[in-house]
Amino acid sequence: MVALVLVAAVVLPSEDQADLKALADRLHASVLQVRGRTVRDGREVLSFGSGVLVGSGMAVTTLHAVAVGSAVVEEIEVLAPEAAPMAAHVAAAFPQIDLALLQLDGGASLAAPALAASDPAAGDVLIAMGADENEVTVVGVTVAEVHDGVAALVSPHLIDSRFWGGPLFDTHGQLAAVSLTAIVAPRAVTAGTLRALIQQARESRPFRTPTVVQ
Repeated sequence: MVALVLVAAVVLPSEDQADLKALADRLHASVLQVRGRTVRDGREVLSFGSGVLVGSGMAVTTLHAVAVGSAVVEEIEVLAPEAAPMAAHVAAAFPQIDLALLQLDGGASLAAPALAASDPAAGDVLIAMGADENEVTVVGVTVAEVHDGVAALVSPHLIDSRFWGGPLFDTHGQLAAVSLTAIVAPRAVTAGTLRALIQQARESRPFRTPTVVQ
């Protein structure tokens, strides 16, 4: 696969652009671009998505970025802004929310953001980040409500596929949530749920055979 280099964060216009820019410049190195490649019926199939480092050489991304149908792709490449491209494999899959946990080859030295100690609440302002080709895009969002570990989000900007699988940081720079695939209303899985999923996957090592959690 062709390796791309992610550059500094690009903040979409907003009333708080200066504040977003400062946080984005500090945090964008943890935002990943995930690319998958496989062959189906003699044809090359490519997939892609955003992701975020979660520590111990692991990352979270959308499941559809690393799977075609119900099958994991044959090759996964992860690009971080300040590191060489890395191969990866799926450690655990969570099809009910379209998320996957990746183990990065050689990614143990990469610094991951701290996971927020508590879930965001209605009215909280978060910073959504997503990788798109050679840049990281940043927008401000507001939490509308939180229910069963999933936050509903509102924003004056379109939270499209660039952000799916990407991080949402709180104003302290902690990882508060991860954007979920959502065609109509944007939503995200919260820090508490994310922590439980990561712990569940870590307890099921070794990772060469993905753990599928229904």
